[in-house]
Amino acid sequence: MNPRKSSRGTVFKINMYLLGAFSYAIGAWLIWPDSLKWWGFGLMSIALAITAPAMVIKAIMMMFKLHARDKEFAEFEEANRAADPSELASVEDLKKAGMIE
Repeated sequence: MNPRKSSRGTVFKINMYLLGAFSYAIGAWLIWPDSLKWWGFGLMSIALAITAPAMVIKAIMMMFKLHARDKEFAEFEEANRAADPSELASVEDLKKAGMIE
């Protein structure tokens, strides 16, 4: 049984946030108006330009959380790994160590 859940969904979310941020930034640049006549597009462009960095920050926060989670799981697995089997000491080894005569 593996207690560690797959992080594929989280990685997908991170990628979608980054793709969305890129799309919003490109959209903000593309719809920026050349004249004051189209001021509504300017407002939409500003809204997209504000949202794009927020999505990047959200993606970075998710990356840090995923890294911390994986690091914690690695520490937990290392602390709880099965002990390595050792060889039994032979009578000669015990005599050499002075434990028996």
